[in-house]
Amino acid sequence: MLFMLNRRWVASAAGILILVSCGSPFGPNGSSGGDVRDFTSFLQANDFLIDAAFSSDGTLWALTFLGDLLQELNGTITRHNMPFEAAERGLDVFVDSADRVWLGSTAAFGEVQGGEWDRQTTAGGTDIVPPVRAIAVNSDGDLLLGAGNSSEGGLWLRRGDQWTSFTPDNSALKATGTSEIVVGPDGSFWIASMGVGGHGGVGRVRDGRFESILSGQASGLLYPTPERLAVTETRLVIGFEVLFFDDAGPDGGLQTFDLATGVLDSIFPATTGVMSSRVRAIAVDAHGAIWFTTSLDEAQPMCPNCFSGVARLEPSGQITAVSRDLYGLAPNEFLPMILTDPIGQIHVVTEERVIHVSLPEN
Repeated sequence: MLFMLNRRWVASAAGILILVSCGSPFGPNGSSGGDVRDFTSFLQANDFLIDAAFSSDGTLWALTFLGDLLQELNGTITRHNMPFEAAERGLDVFVDSADRVWLGSTAAFGEVQGGEWDRQTTAGGTDIVPPVRAIAVNSDGDLLLGAGNSSEGGLWLRRGDQWTSFTPDNSALKATGTSEIVVGPDGSFWIASMGVGGHGGVGRVRDGRFESILSGQASGLLYPTPERLAVTETRLVIGFEVLFFDDAGPDGGLQTFDLATGVLDSIFPATTGVMSSRVRAIAVDAHGAIWFTTSLDEAQPMCPNCFSGVARLEPSGQITAVSRDLYGLAPNEFLPMILTDPIGQIHVVTEERVIHVSLPEN
């Protein structure tokens, strides 16, 4: 069947839809920033982007709320309809160093090959506790799942053919829910966890073992429930979105943890007077610089003139915000994800677009 979409002819067949489209480069003062991948015409009604990841050849994989996996390369977009069960939703997409695509959902996990999802609900013969909110694979092929809710579940590690689980009952893991898993430069896994009663923290899986790094506010965390992570050779960056006010602390924020000294510093984007402190996503560019996006709850803004935004955290601790107007970002636009492409450039994900952003260099 053929039909017209954005003045391009589109072919549809067997659950796969292919669209040839063009990006819209518009960068700051001649910079390379501003290249746009626009998925608007490919989204179903009431659907939006929730996660994305790049393959080494520049292919962008974007996951939508209603369960489509969109594949984009050089302006051509392919939509893969994942075989989700009733009420099942995709939660996380991850591309490993071998360019294998992995998907976690509210009920299962598995690898995507040729647009087909190898849906799994067990780990080593044991049922996982859904949802699978985070999935990551390191360069050795070790796979780590963050599967569970606020009261049961934990981490499942696959090394070769062997599975190991980490729960509060059998390890130093403090909480059963997982917010995020990232892979460090040395191949170790860093985990942000949260659970009932304000329990949570940051842990690491290295050489097949779990260790707690920061646990609860007693360890210096702004909140006991870290939500976003990024790690470089020298530091760990922790983000808090925290969509409520807490008399014991600020509304959201960033913390940097020096991996050599253990020093923990706090940074609050709202002090710029420009952007919210509610950190939604974090990424590291090719130079090791930290970039992040923030969200905004209009009902209770901590800073009356602050909005959702994109910024870079300088080594000095200074925050340099990206111009919203330059990239066509609305003040209260939902920015669910920020990610790094194969050459280390930064891209921000909106509900419909993925935009390459940059800052003018002095």
